[in-house]
Amino acid sequence: MWRAGRRLLLGSCVLAVVLVPSAQATPGALDPSFGTGGKKTVGIGSRQDSLNAVAIQPDGKIVGAGSSSTGAANTGDQALVRLNVDGSLDSSFGSGGTVLTVLTPFSDYSLEVLIQPDAKIVVAGKSWNGSNYDFTLVRYNSDGSLDTSFGSGGSVLTDFGSSHDEAAGAVLQPDGKIVVAGGSQIGATYDFSLARYTSNGSLDTSFGSGGKVTTQVGSGADGANAVALQPDGKIVATGFSSNGSNDDFALVRYNADGSIDTGFGLGGKVTTPIGSAGDTAWEVAIQPDGKLVAVGSSSSGLTDDFALARYNADGSLDTGFGSGGKVTTPFGSSYDDALAARLQPDGRIVAVGYSNNGTKYELALARYMPDGSLDTGFGSGGKVTTGIGSNNDFAYAAALQSDGRIVAAGSSQSGSNYDFAFVRYLGSTLTVTKAGSGAGTVSSSPAGIDCGSTCSAPFAAVPVTLTAAASVGSTFTGWSGDCSGTGTCTLTMSADHAATATFESDKTLAVAKAGSGSGSVSSSPAGIACGSTCSHAYPHGTSVTLTASASSKSKFAGWSGACTGTGACTLTMSADRSATATFKALFQGEEGARDLPEARPRQEARGRLQGQAKSQQGPALVTGAAVKAASDDSLRVTRALKNRRRRARPSARLFSKGKKRK
Repeated sequence: MWRAGRRLLLGSCVLAVVLVPSAQATPGALDPSFGTGGKKTVGIGSRQDSLNAVAIQPDGKIVGAGSSSTGAANTGDQALVRLNVDGSLDSSFGSGGTVLTVLTPFSDYSLEVLIQPDAKIVVAGKSWNGSNYDFTLVRYNSDGSLDTSFGSGGSVLTDFGSSHDEAAGAVLQPDGKIVVAGGSQIGATYDFSLARYTSNGSLDTSFGSGGKVTTQVGSGADGANAVALQPDGKIVATGFSSNGSNDDFALVRYNADGSIDTGFGLGGKVTTPIGSAGDTAWEVAIQPDGKLVAVGSSSSGLTDDFALARYNADGSLDTGFGSGGKVTTPFGSSYDDALAARLQPDGRIVAVGYSNNGTKYELALARYMPDGSLDTGFGSGGKVTTGIGSNNDFAYAAALQSDGRIVAAGSSQSGSNYDFAFVRYLGSTLTVTKAGSGAGTVSSSPAGIDCGSTCSAPFAAVPVTLTAAASVGSTFTGWSGDCSGTGTCTLTMSADHAATATFESDKTLAVAKAGSGSGSVSSSPAGIACGSTCSHAYPHGTSVTLTASASSKSKFAGWSGACTGTGACTLTMSADRSATATFKALFQGEEGARDLPEARPRQEARGRLQGQAKSQQGPALVTGAAVKAASDDSLRVTRALKNRRRRARPSARLFSKGKKRK
């Protein structure tokens, strides 16, 4: 009746055909770092291995739970497997990564797996007691051994009545109590049934009647396939209810003590018809805003489609979702059933199940936007199908890793046998590139990018903040791509993103001084004080203003090199640059007027000659004849200059002569 039976039925009725691979894109592409090309199969028994539940440990290891059979009638054992992050078997778990547990001499099935905060593993399912099924709850230590402090030797069997009791879903409360939901045959029909256990495995007598609750939803058969816990402690169970001719989605909400929450739907119950021939909800998820998403399948009689319905907190359909609160998604023209779903942090919904392509079954995934429309950035138009083996492949469970990658788990047919099957898909990837002449690193929060070494990483659909840090001697000049500006960059990873961080090396400004005079050069911002410091490295792109100041008896004559003119010079340090400041000496207190010497020719000539003699002969005395000759040369220069002045004023002379004539 519940999931395990349906899966075995589907697995036995389809012929094997050649695999037809499906086109995929990121996000939704197979993760090549997992298993072989994103896929991993594990054979445990000699015939039928059905993987029905999957959970991710905080360390990233993957735990799968199901059943394993040798093929003998009415036999099968509870089976667990644990994989490392890369998909290899974790040899520290059980025997080489697998655990088989015999609870009864007959059939034992695992249908849900939970990871406790203390790393212990809780598995819920059903076991055949010789005449009917009972709820089973088993707890394992982190190494795969049975936790003998739980129940009786690690396991608990719970009987609701004299007939079948089949657990299908479970949820862990913050106080360590465990709620298990399924269906129980009460009289001639089935009802929703729930049991709550304390952390030691005993029934919680504060819940329902002696720890158990049964609820009739409709007039026919009803059963819960999944259960979820609201933040306020209320419990939501979802599954199906017969309306007399076919099944509808069914939800029931309970108060924390197990009583019906009459503020939900009609007397605590909601039923929703979607298709014309039968609908079953296999999963329920609670959004942060309190809305409920039920995911399953809807039948038109000849085909099944993925089906979703979203409800407001009071149980009414959310008309802002899909069409009147409902969504159906066909993959092909045959049977497409969603058996698991997960909510991403950005509100998108991932539904996982299987699809018949006309010749064989394959794993099928669809991702929906918060309004119920397909997310066209996922796979091909929002959908992905994956073949594993040459025959039929089914997904019955799903998990979201903390980095946004999606794990689908189920069974893959190999000849007449089935093996556990895992497939991992990429979520959204953030890629960082570094550019420029400088050096630096880029890190992310949450962790993942450390570029440096790791410049691409998958992330869950959450905000990711990138921080760029320049190395010594470099400057971070800004982002490009999906980031901009020069501060931190925050991206919401609902899709692939790429960003480039540019680092530029510091640029050196060198100043030189030339000419017969003296002076200094300073800079704003500080760095150049030439004088003493005539070279400085500035961050790339800095605007630097140079100011030249002449000393007494000198004047600043102008710039050359990267600067021009005689004023302040402003340079943008986008490259190494150099500039020369020329200073000229001034004489006779004529600062700023002229540079050419015209006074005291004898003394200056004597000084020049003495300077030459000292440089050539050391301390030897200059002869009087040499001084006289130099003085005579200077007198000739002086007379020539005076004559030049007189010739430059002929009109003045003529005017003067004319006045004398009068």
